[in-house]
Amino acid sequence: MDLGIIFFSFALFPVLIFMYSLHNLRRCLHDANARRRAAFSTPALLMLSPLVITGFMAAEASLDPEFMARTFVNPDGKGTVDLYMFALDQTLKGTLFDAMETFNISVSSLEHKCDSVLFCTALLLYRASMGTVISIFLLTLIMRTQSWFGGRLGSSKDADAAS
Repeated sequence: MDLGIIFFSFALFPVLIFMYSLHNLRRCLHDANARRRAAFSTPALLMLSPLVITGFMAAEASLDPEFMARTFVNPDGKGTVDLYMFALDQTLKGTLFDAMETFNISVSSLEHKCDSVLFCTALLLYRASMGTVISIFLLTLIMRTQSWFGGRLGSSKDADAAS
């Protein structure tokens, strides 16, 4: 019995973070005060993502005893902490633009199987949305930095023009 739909539903959480990040970006284009708030809200949501995904995986593992054996290469003796470390590993791999895979760095002892199309699709969506969210966050920071330097440079030009 494949209850992958519970795990697949975790892809909705990063989509919500993605939509929130786009909303922050739109507000940052028009409001200087929103730039300060956006610099802190998106990273806070990114830190919550592994916890939410761990909850989805733990719920599926409790409902379907074969979930761990069907989904992971080495599931023996693995529990919720290992699921959290796997979720954290996938989050880091998505937000660091695959630098962890390039250098073969992993924070989890779990490795997923590519047998389940549903599970692999959910991982792909999750990692792609995490990469997109961090890109939007970096763009927001660049815009905030430009506005800060632009305000500083503009005030010194105004002072020179006044004298």
